[in-house]
Amino acid sequence: MARVHWLYVGIACFYFSTSPNKLSTWAGNVRSRLASISSLSEIEVAGDGSSGHVFMNNGVVPIHGRVSFKVEIPMEIQATYMGGLAIDLEVEKFWVHTLYERYGPVTYVVSEATSDPLVDASDHVVVVREYLKDQLARDADSIYFNILAPSPFHADLSLTIGHEKKQLSGRRTPTGTFDKFEFTASSELYGDTEDAVPDFLYQLSSELSLYYKLAAAYEKRLRAVMEINRLTERLLAIYETSSVKAWLVRTFTFSSRMRHLALVAIKEQYDNQAEATRSREEIEGIYATGIEPHFKDYLMTEMSKNFTDNVSAAREIASLLDQARGRQIGTIALFFSALAGGLAGALVSLLVR
Repeated sequence: MARVHWLYVGIACFYFSTSPNKLSTWAGNVRSRLASISSLSEIEVAGDGSSGHVFMNNGVVPIHGRVSFKVEIPMEIQATYMGGLAIDLEVEKFWVHTLYERYGPVTYVVSEATSDPLVDASDHVVVVREYLKDQLARDADSIYFNILAPSPFHADLSLTIGHEKKQLSGRRTPTGTFDKFEFTASSELYGDTEDAVPDFLYQLSSELSLYYKLAAAYEKRLRAVMEINRLTERLLAIYETSSVKAWLVRTFTFSSRMRHLALVAIKEQYDNQAEATRSREEIEGIYATGIEPHFKDYLMTEMSKNFTDNVSAAREIASLLDQARGRQIGTIALFFSALAGGLAGALVSLLVR
């Protein structure tokens, strides 16, 4: 990387996962996969799972691992990913660093320029994301390329060198969309901006690794509530249908379906409560170490996302339908009781003739 004044940094979560029994060969397999792409260079991969691993989506990733490389994407290719718009004619080279930390991976897309930090680094994340998706579309050697939303993270970062006493200081500018974070590294500690990059990325990674763990938990909750919604909609459809088949289902199998929905909803409520407690403890834990809370409000917002109303509504619907079914069964019982009584009376009349 050439010596520059400003570096722009976009945040994302691009990571390579593998099966648990292949973790010892993860680094070699990832390196081979990346080396097969001609536009990538300066590839560095480390991590074997000896410090532990984290389950992510369709596999596992190592703790204390790292994947870094440079990727060159010509402007005409960038334009295809941005709706035909060239986002910054100066930038075709990007340095991609994914740190595999305690709570999971976090990715930084770093680019250089010589002007003031007015570039949207999040646009560079989109370009790199789409390019890597194209290049890594086919899984190989038990290595799976994954993207965890939000990628880009909803902030644009820049880094420069200045006469600061602190190792790293940051200033946040709200924009109403993606806030701007301008970081300054101490010129007493670093000769140039690029020298500060490793420490800069490392200092941010505790927060951002946990943020993406919370994002992964949100995705899991979203999938669970979508299944609950599907089960609820099926029950309502059966209840509202007036066909003979639907009547038979309501009479003979509806109870088991309602119990299943209720149990799924109860489990989801329990899991949500346990996850919320664990997340609060983890957030409190990282800030207890004394790190700067640059992104604390992002973590708190991500943690607070839930589907409590959806789950509660599903349980209430299951309860109401169960009550309605109980009334239906009672009506049917009265009908057959009356029918049986009528038949018995008719039989007695025949016998006494």
